[in-house]
Amino acid sequence: MKTIFRSLTRKLILMGIVMVIAIGIFIAATYILTQDIKGDATRINHAGRLRYRSFEMAWLASTIIEAKDIESRAPFLAELNLDMERFDKTITDLRDGSRDLDIGPMEYEDALTSLKAISDEWHTTLRPMLSDMIKLPREKARAAQEIYNKRIEGYVYEKVDRLVSVLENASKKKLRDFNLFRLYSFGFFSIATVFVIFYARRNIIQPVRRLRDAIREVEKGNFDIQAPVAIARDSGDEVILLTHTFNDMVRALKVQIEETGMLIKGLDDKNKELLEANKALQSSKEQIEVAYEEAQTQSEELESANEELRILNEDLDRKTKELLDVNKRLKIEEETAGRIKNELQSIFDGIQDSIVLFDLDYNIVKANKAFMEGLHLQPKDLAEKKCFNLLRNRDSACDVCVVKDTYNTA
Repeated sequence: MKTIFRSLTRKLILMGIVMVIAIGIFIAATYILTQDIKGDATRINHAGRLRYRSFEMAWLASTIIEAKDIESRAPFLAELNLDMERFDKTITDLRDGSRDLDIGPMEYEDALTSLKAISDEWHTTLRPMLSDMIKLPREKARAAQEIYNKRIEGYVYEKVDRLVSVLENASKKKLRDFNLFRLYSFGFFSIATVFVIFYARRNIIQPVRRLRDAIREVEKGNFDIQAPVAIARDSGDEVILLTHTFNDMVRALKVQIEETGMLIKGLDDKNKELLEANKALQSSKEQIEVAYEEAQTQSEELESANEELRILNEDLDRKTKELLDVNKRLKIEEETAGRIKNELQSIFDGIQDSIVLFDLDYNIVKANKAFMEGLHLQPKDLAEKKCFNLLRNRDSACDVCVVKDTYNTA
């Protein structure tokens, strides 16, 4: 596991996956609860209809009993038969579930017990009483109706209302359990957020700030600075690798600057020697002219002067060759410095994440290849435009400037 998630990118991906899974679980739980509450509401509504239909059937039976003739009883009798069928179907739907109502079978033990009591009394007592009552003569039917009305009141208020109460309590318990789940979820997300902030601050923000401080020191000419880093280069963490690369770059720059300084100093010394040689040559030239004038009368002095001139010319050739060697070494050192610069730029461009450095004047100081390719930029775009031109397509700095805030809060 340590080998797999050593990279900063993989760590961030892992945290993102964990957060997505947690959010997915929360959304799934919310959806399931919503569906359950919807089903409970439908059951409660239909359980309430049992109360309504019980009283409606009692009223229809009373109307049928008091009707004067068969013709006036017919529509009420048809409605009563329909209500009894609806009552049976409602009990069946509550117990076994219904696709039309989008509810499943009853799962609550207390509710099933109450529903069974309702169904048993309905099928064994109330429905037969109701069917027989409307067939009796009026006087007997009225007496039977009084008995039926008393039983229907107890039936509704004791059994039907209890079923509704049980369903309501079960639904409320689900809501309480879900509220507790939401509380735990909030606690988990809070802890996860604190962990992510702490991790980002420790592994990203603080190393980048230290790297920024080191860059400022380099800008001031301090090439002895090294960005603090306590983790090995092969850790796989991109920020750690960037810090090590920066430290290597600073050390290489320091060596190159020192060597270049020594070469420049040596070149200055050679230039001074060359100037002295030129002065000596000028003096020799004057001496030669004097010697030439004297040669007409003193041939031996002319020979001596010619010998001195030859020696001076050899010395000049030697010093000129040395100067050419120095220039050649300086050129080699410049090529080496350019190669090292290109290698450092390759390392910088090799980083997969987009990296860009800004100064306080909103100029883009440095950008890697990932940043250039991500925004389809050319090198001339960095020199000609400010950060808000490229990134925000604005003509002036943003009201809330991340670059400025970063420098101010550093």
